[in-house]
Amino acid sequence: MECVVERHRDTAFGSPGGEDADALLQVDDLQSFPTPGEIVSQIGLVIAVCLGLGLLARVLVAVVGIY
Repeated sequence: MECVVERHRDTAFGSPGGEDADALLQVDDLQSFPTPGEIVSQIGLVIAVCLGLGLLARVLVAVVGIY
């Protein structure tokens, strides 16, 4: 009795095409860490949002103080 085992790469989207289909990337092959540029841009975005909210608060306090 002979048992034939074939290796298949299944994904959440189903099996890839034929035998000559491009190999899917493994999780280890993907870049999972942000680059320094992305970190700096996210920090800048947080600072800009905080400054904008602070300016909005000052404007609201000034408008309420007038009335």
